[in-house]
Amino acid sequence: MWIRQLNDAGRIDNARFTGSMVAEQIAHRLESFISNRFAIGKHLRHEWGKQHINTPEQFTSQALSFHQLYPDFQAINWADSNGVIRWVTPNKGNQGAIGLDLKKHPIAGSVLTQAEKLGKIQATSPIELAQSGMGFAAYIPLGTDTRTEGFVNLVFRIGPLVEAALENKLALNYHYQIVDDDIPVFNQGKVELDNPLTVQRTIKVANRTWSISLMPTALALEEFSSTTSKIALIFALITSAGLAWLLWQFLVHQEQLAIKTRVLETTLANIEDGITMVDADLNLVAYNQRFMELQNLPQDRFKLGDTFESFVRFIAKRGDYGPGDIDELVRERVEKAKLFEPHVFERSLPDGTLLEIRGKPLAEGGFVTSYTDITARKQSQKALLQSEERFAKAFNSSPASISIANIGDGVIFDVNDHWCATTGYDKEDVIGKSVAEFGLWQNFNQRIKLIEILKRDKVVRDFEGVLVTKTGEARDCVFNGDLIEIDNDAKLLLVFHDVTERKRAEEKALHMAGHDPLTGLPNRNLMRDRLDHELIRAKRNNTKVGIMFVDLDDFKQVNDRLGHKAGDQALQHITENMKKCVRASDTVARFGGDEFVIIMPDIIDQASVTGICEKLNQSLNEIFDIDGVKVKIGASVGVTLYPDHANSAEALLELADKTMYELKNTDDPTRFKFAAPNT
Repeated sequence: MWIRQLNDAGRIDNARFTGSMVAEQIAHRLESFISNRFAIGKHLRHEWGKQHINTPEQFTSQALSFHQLYPDFQAINWADSNGVIRWVTPNKGNQGAIGLDLKKHPIAGSVLTQAEKLGKIQATSPIELAQSGMGFAAYIPLGTDTRTEGFVNLVFRIGPLVEAALENKLALNYHYQIVDDDIPVFNQGKVELDNPLTVQRTIKVANRTWSISLMPTALALEEFSSTTSKIALIFALITSAGLAWLLWQFLVHQEQLAIKTRVLETTLANIEDGITMVDADLNLVAYNQRFMELQNLPQDRFKLGDTFESFVRFIAKRGDYGPGDIDELVRERVEKAKLFEPHVFERSLPDGTLLEIRGKPLAEGGFVTSYTDITARKQSQKALLQSEERFAKAFNSSPASISIANIGDGVIFDVNDHWCATTGYDKEDVIGKSVAEFGLWQNFNQRIKLIEILKRDKVVRDFEGVLVTKTGEARDCVFNGDLIEIDNDAKLLLVFHDVTERKRAEEKALHMAGHDPLTGLPNRNLMRDRLDHELIRAKRNNTKVGIMFVDLDDFKQVNDRLGHKAGDQALQHITENMKKCVRASDTVARFGGDEFVIIMPDIIDQASVTGICEKLNQSLNEIFDIDGVKVKIGASVGVTLYPDHANSAEALLELADKTMYELKNTDDPTRFKFAAPNT
């Protein structure tokens, strides 16, 4: 009926023309989006070929980083040369795939064989995923032209993949559907294929061809009721397509930036140099504790957002720049900073500390500056110039591990005693041999990168790498390197510190801060962070989130009868049972004492939660054994849904808790209860 609004052929042509442009943009974006995901598999094949991936740990480490960037992956797996899946990521939720023989799979088998035959990526038709929902898989062979060593297996969830690629507001103006050889891939609204306004495009998904059909909605057609609105619509659609593309690029960048920001924050907190970063307006956007210590600055004096000028003025008033007019000293340094030019200089502090200050401009404006305490290094250099004997003494008595080697071939010229103590090698084992010859570097590409930095910057600062000791133990190290000249030949003087134990302690502390020490579950603080995150995501994607408030019914009797040690064992047993009852995407957290909270994102309705509740109820009512004593601990579960019952984390938790207590005071055998609808 609504097509009558376009009452002449010209308007129909204009509508088709506009739809064709939008369809072209959609096809291009979706094809590019999928190609970016396929590139991840090709990267893993490259790393395999370079022997950077040889173990499950190495494969998992790289694959999990891509899961963080692209949550539309269901799994990134590795199958052996026989097509049997051996390694899966993430492990949680995908354990069932381990041992699956892909060559015997009715759909995957022929695709895997074709990938091996052609030596390139091949994709399956749409399939029903074991974890629910539609998806498809792609297989990339590993090895050489004559010998297959395995396969990278990428598994995609089609819904999240398409939704991430396409703009949500597109649904206001268009219905669209995607099919693969008449197999439905994705639908948004109802598309009439025989409608004269429906346009189609195709995209390549490896060896598959997807067809995209696009039909304008009644709302979009209203915009064609006059010439003026028609032109405005065309312009708006073109602009929307362009802005959507830019928005997509921005979101991808933001995902990557979030990961890099976390890495940067951790790095800044642990390196030995002071670091500051200012933006294009010379406002402080980042600094580390080492900077405050080296400059002897009061902890409460500076904060993020302060101006570069305020820092310079504080230093000038303290006398670090020597005598002179304060305003003039400040003005000179601020004007020089506004040039945003690379700079390297040294400054002596009142206490005699000598700092090497290096500033490097950033492409987007501003600059990053490092402050290195070079007092000891300058003293060592002076000693080297005065006497080779004094150099040798300082070299061998240094508390740091030091080596001197050829830059090109890595042949070791000398090492000090601390280097030998750290690596386990004697000097006779290594002098005159290349570091590659006795396998010092776990990944030799790290040394290649270090040399590239050295050649470019003439120095290396705080470079992270992994060395392998004589006993085969891998140690995390931080390197600082300089070019020195011995007998008119340039050498690399490399100083490193073993930071393995420090990194392990930091990782352990970070884990403990967010987890319950008894059960290993997320604690209340981490649970709230995850719940807030899921509610934001649900609001953006118009999905639902379920919250279960679980209170154990007879736990106090276990403590009173068997003691707290038995109570701890009971909690650990119950924790494992609850984790088995929920999905891989769900979060089980210990709220406190014998109370737990379960967060269930991306649920469809109340009925989809009921099955989990029943499974949980059955599991928690099972009798189990503690030190020969039979124990049965039931639970009462209050359930709320976002946004059906409330819109905030506090309200959802409070209502789930209240509902649980209402149930606890009844004899209802079901032992789980949904909150009353929000009226």
